[in-house]
Amino acid sequence: MLRCITILLSTMTLTVFASLQADFGQVPGERQRFRVLGPTRTYTVSQSWIEVSYSDLTHNAGKVLYQLGPDVIPLAIVQGNGYGHGLDTVAKAFLGAGFKELGVADINEAITLRQEGVEVPIHIIYQPDFLTARVMALENVEVYIEDLSFARVLCEETTAVKREAPMQVHVKAALGAAVQGVSSLEEAMELIEYINTCSSLQLRGITTEHAEPKELEVFAEKLRVAGAKFGVTGVAASPKMLRDKEAYGTTGIVHVSAALYGQQEIVKAGDMLHEGHHAKRDMTVAVIYQGYTDAFQVDEVAVRGKLCQRVDLGNSMRVTIIDVTAVPLVQVGDVVLLHGKDGSIELKKPWNLAAVSIGVPRIPKWD
Repeated sequence: MLRCITILLSTMTLTVFASLQADFGQVPGERQRFRVLGPTRTYTVSQSWIEVSYSDLTHNAGKVLYQLGPDVIPLAIVQGNGYGHGLDTVAKAFLGAGFKELGVADINEAITLRQEGVEVPIHIIYQPDFLTARVMALENVEVYIEDLSFARVLCEETTAVKREAPMQVHVKAALGAAVQGVSSLEEAMELIEYINTCSSLQLRGITTEHAEPKELEVFAEKLRVAGAKFGVTGVAASPKMLRDKEAYGTTGIVHVSAALYGQQEIVKAGDMLHEGHHAKRDMTVAVIYQGYTDAFQVDEVAVRGKLCQRVDLGNSMRVTIIDVTAVPLVQVGDVVLLHGKDGSIELKKPWNLAAVSIGVPRIPKWD
């Protein structure tokens, strides 16, 4: 079972009408001082902090790596300061558990990891703005390219700084529910052909997100038939893929994000369910792997003949959290009814269920 970290927050309220500069470095429990830039005045507030279980992070990473198997290159997404858990902390935990590469949101996170001694490949998974290209050209990072205009700028900058080795790049394809990247075979070929003419860039692979591996395989094969040459394909790990090793096909790099940071089973009254929404009572929750990237949205489902309400009001991309408190003997692997009849219960078809092909959702098992 994936483990959830423990978060402790103290109340902090601060209202000022000037720019602030913080003195960082205090241990939890100390008072934190803020200096107003201008007149010398000091404000004191209670400090908030977060406690992260390093052992739980490595535990989760180990479980995910076991599910992935040895035939893929596992890449841990640590963007957004490790989703708030601490960039350096999560990076070292995941690498120590066996992950081979890391993914970040921008060049600042990549530089921070290099300064902390991280030597594995670091992927910048979002195409940055043109002004960042010069800084990126100086660093040992792998860059995701979504269009020809950025490729030209990156080629110019990497050529200008006279790199010792070409920069590794990946072409991002807009497949499945993804909207970022090249959207046609012709557009992809034009981008690939340009990259191959630039001596300071080297195409490592084709990548996408929010798409099934088979869809990427078909697209990659069409590119190869058209004459494109690249090393690997990369795809974001969906919950389905983490349950079924065969789903990867010939995928080379698998990006893993949310699964590494844990899922909580028991929710206490007051716990946050979604930003701005908290549990009104203690409850047992379960996760089903359907979300809005599956064109799926529903307010209630049925498990073992009992109606269960959806509690993640934010409607996540790939998962839906349901309240199973009232379901006796609920367990991992139980079938979840999305629409149709189950005894006296009849659920209407979700508004857009017909738009997709959904497998039988079940409560997932990790152990």
